[in-house]
Amino acid sequence: MTRMVTRSTVLVLGLAALLPCQKYASELTAVRKAPAAEPKYESTARYLLLAIGQPIQRTVWCVIDGIVLYVDRDGDGRLDASNERFTPLVSKLNGDHFIAQTHTYKVGALPGMKQPAELELTLSQWNLEYKPNAELTEVMEILRAKPELRNPMVTLKRKGKPEQFAMTEFAESPAAATVLHFDAPATWGLVENIKPWRFAAGQESDFNVSLGTPGIGAWSFVYTRSPDRTELRPEIDVEFVTAEGKTTTGNFVLPEWC
Repeated sequence: MTRMVTRSTVLVLGLAALLPCQKYASELTAVRKAPAAEPKYESTARYLLLAIGQPIQRTVWCVIDGIVLYVDRDGDGRLDASNERFTPLVSKLNGDHFIAQTHTYKVGALPGMKQPAELELTLSQWNLEYKPNAELTEVMEILRAKPELRNPMVTLKRKGKPEQFAMTEFAESPAAATVLHFDAPATWGLVENIKPWRFAAGQESDFNVSLGTPGIGAWSFVYTRSPDRTELRPEIDVEFVTAEGKTTTGNFVLPEWC
């Protein structure tokens, strides 16, 4: 179940809906070790770590350097091999949009895996001059304040299995890197957005949940895209607290999930 608390008229939700249990959290923290070897970067490098399996069978460092992406495809902890450097396929968006370009990195198969897996990352380049409507004003304020945000979509595909993906973020160091956990037990989590969710008293709001696996750090939920689980109905307990401290509770079964 997911629990939320409203205070006065506004609630700001965090980026992670659920935390992994103590056992999984300890295991993920233990594998967040800095790469053993790195190339000479041309700009400020930013880091992301993937963990695959439960128990973990493979860790994969992903480091973005400008528009160059380094991926530890073979899981040896090194990023200095020539076949681990990737440049993007660039797609420019036509028309007036807050995304100027998308950069797609087709990493491909991860060698040595018991079950073959294909990895792909898609990153955004923002149009910081975009004049947004009211709905996107706060999003653009966040992006202008933190232009290093790339909001990468990390996708892991396996033949005959549900696709897994995360909308995540790079960090300034290996120690601070978000850890995404693929091929691991699933639970319910909130759908994450650049703009934090807010609920106003008396207004109808969408509560978006998805099936997947929590990781470590902000933007660490790995979603499972599975049309075979449409019969599932998430149930939530909600506690509403007014500015005067009056509390009411409710229980809801969501009609669908994404």
